[in-house]
Amino acid sequence: MILSFFHAGSFPRPRKYMKTIPFFLFFGVCLAFAAEPDIPLSIWVECEGSNKTLSSEQKIIEMVEFCSCAGIGEIFVQVYRGNRVWFKTSLAGEGLVDDAPYREFLKNENGKDLLGVIIKKAHEKNIKVHAWINVYRIAKNLKAPVLSKYGKDIIIVDSKNRSMLDYPDLNIPGPEGEFFSTGRDGYWLNPGDDRIKSMISGLVRDMLIGYPDVDGIHFDFVRYPYCVPYSPGSLWMKGVDFGYNRINRDKFIKAYGLDPLYMDKNRANCQLWDDFRRNLISDFVKEQGFAVRTAGKRFSSAVLCWPDRAYMSSFQDWRRWLEDDFVDFAVLMNYGTDRRLVRYLSKGAAAFGGGRGVYIGLGVYLLKDNPDELKSQIKDAAEVFPGGITFFSYDSIRDRAEFADIIRGLN
Repeated sequence: MILSFFHAGSFPRPRKYMKTIPFFLFFGVCLAFAAEPDIPLSIWVECEGSNKTLSSEQKIIEMVEFCSCAGIGEIFVQVYRGNRVWFKTSLAGEGLVDDAPYREFLKNENGKDLLGVIIKKAHEKNIKVHAWINVYRIAKNLKAPVLSKYGKDIIIVDSKNRSMLDYPDLNIPGPEGEFFSTGRDGYWLNPGDDRIKSMISGLVRDMLIGYPDVDGIHFDFVRYPYCVPYSPGSLWMKGVDFGYNRINRDKFIKAYGLDPLYMDKNRANCQLWDDFRRNLISDFVKEQGFAVRTAGKRFSSAVLCWPDRAYMSSFQDWRRWLEDDFVDFAVLMNYGTDRRLVRYLSKGAAAFGGGRGVYIGLGVYLLKDNPDELKSQIKDAAEVFPGGITFFSYDSIRDRAEFADIIRGLN
C-alpha cells in the first residue's frame, strides 16, 4: 500500500537534492529501498532509557531493524553516561569508570562485545554508528569511580565558592535558591581540571583503537551547567554561575593576575573570565576533534538550541566550533512544543555551516500524543535544508506507531 503523509511540495528541496522517492508502509515486513531521503535522518539511542535497548543483542537487533525500516541512516548510541561505560576501555582497570554495563552484556551474551554487536548489525543495514559520550555530567552518581579516585575537587564550584556536592538534593542553597535553579539534573565535573580532560581523552582514544569500524564520536554535555532564569555572562550575573574551582582560579590568576572570586566585576575583567571559561571548552573540543578526525572518523556534538544562552551562560561557543571547523557538525537540541519558537531556532542555527553543518534535533518525547505537531516541526526543519534531522529518542518512538509511520513517510 502506497501512502503519503506529506504531499508534494510540503518539503521544498534545492534542485541538486531533488528526487522522487515513494515509500512503502507495511505491517510486520520491511521492504528495502535503495534511495536515501534528501535530508538524512538520525536518532539518539539511550543506554538506560525505558526500553533498555543496550541490555541484550535481541533488543539491539530490533532497534537496528526499526531504524532500517524507517529510513534512519545514522544512530547516536549512548555508551558513556554517569561515569559508566557500555564499551571496553582500559580506564575501568585504572578505577576511573564503572564498566559494569559492558561486563554484564559480555556475560549475558556469551562473550559478545556490546558496541561491536551494534556496529556490526548497523553496518549490515548501511546504518552509521556514532558513539555518544556524556562529557562533563555524571548524572546523580555519587558512587562514580572518578569521584572516589580524585575526590570532591573535581566537581564544579559556583560563584559563591560552593561545590555542587554541597547543594541539598541538587537545589541551589541560600537566597539564590529562591529564584534560581539548575534543573537538578545531576552533578557536573570541572572542565578546567586536567585530570578530567585526560579521562575523556582516554575514552575517546580507547574507542578509536578498540572499535576501528565506528563511524564517529558524538559529545554531549560539553559545556558548563547553567541556572534558570539565566544571566548573560558574569557581568550581569545575579544568581550563580560556575567554574570557580581552585584549579581554574589559579590558572586565571597566573594568566591575568586576577582572582575571579574577588576581582572587580567590571566589563573588562568579566569579559576575560567569561572568555577564559569558554576557551577551556572550545580548546578541548578542538583537541578531541583533531584526534577523532585524524583517525578518519566524524566528530560531532549535541548543543544547546539557544545560541546566545549557550555562549553567555554555559560557555558553549558551538557557532565558533562550526566556523573554525572544530566539529564536522553540531546537533541542535531543539526540543519544544512551541512550533514557532522551534522554527526560529532551526532557522538561526542553519546560518552556520551553510546549514549542512547543523543537524536539527527534535524532541519527540515532548510531543507525546501530538503527531501533527511532529509533522509540522519536521516540515519546518526540512525547509532550512540542514545536514540532517535527528530524533530524541528511540525509546520515545519505538512504541508509537503513528510517530514511526511519520518518519517512514519521509522516505
